[in-house]
Amino acid sequence: GGGMGILQLLSPHQSNLVPVLGKRTGWDDTFHKREECAGLENDWITITGSNGEYPLFQVLPKCASYLQVKLRRVTDGGDHDVAICEVVGNGIWDDGLQSVVWSSENNTVVGSSDNNSPSSSSSSTPTKPTATPLDPSSALYTGQLREEGII
Repeated sequence: GGGMGILQLLSPHQSNLVPVLGKRTGWDDTFHKREECAGLENDWITITGSNGEYPLFQVLPKCASYLQVKLRRVTDGGDHDVAICEVVGNGIWDDGLQSVVWSSENNTVVGSSDNNSPSSSSSSTPTKPTATPLDPSSALYTGQLREEGII
């Protein structure tokens, strides 16, 4: 067994979130990543996992991709713990649904969100996530972070 989580691959327009998400520990009770992201106009939303049900997860909209992972074990990595996880779901952001659309084993699509925003259309039909190659135009790479002086 183990915990479940969502690994989010940021998009290039989210580079300003790296100091908030990557340079502070999540164990610091005095620093709240969700609030800091909201202050940078990147509010988190609630989605269901790849099975279309619980658990609920808090994620950033418009990431390049989303991987649902299940913790298998934790090992010592020196100054960090290393989490060994199994990928149990993969998804992409769907602008029409304003949510993550998950790919499933039987090639059906599961779209889920608790957002009932007026901009989302009930006639939106999710498209199956595809294995589109990610490059610096669609995913955040360290080269961009170096150019922007973030790392």
